[in-house]
Amino acid sequence: MRQRRPSVQDHNSLGVHFYSVGAYDLAIAELEKAVALAPEVASLHFNLGGAFYNKERVGDAEREFRLALALEPGHVKAHWFRGLCLEKMGRLTEALEEFRWVRRNSTGTREARSAQEEIHAIGLMLKGSGAEEHSTDGS
Repeated sequence: MRQRRPSVQDHNSLGVHFYSVGAYDLAIAELEKAVALAPEVASLHFNLGGAFYNKERVGDAEREFRLALALEPGHVKAHWFRGLCLEKMGRLTEALEEFRWVRRNSTGTREARSAQEEIHAIGLMLKGSGAEEHSTDGS
């Protein structure tokens, strides 16, 4: 009897399970298989980005969130996490753009409130470093 090959959904489900129990290396391995089978699915890139982020592979995480956004530009959480990655990478102006997008496009949500806090914090960092950013709390 021939066994069926694991599907995209099988790899994704296993990856999400491993992620949920903190087994990020196993999650990454499964999610990479899912992405290889269906690179056009934004949620797979998002899930893989989350696993990379939790392994502190911030550059890889940012790339996956960016790919998710190329496929689904309105993915609020991908904008949010990409902003966190950019902030950790020291790319503060780009991070501000992501957090501002979240604040504008998810009004009244937890993400919007958190985005406002990040915008404020980045503004303080920029002010403290002498690199003035125009309107960190506005636009």
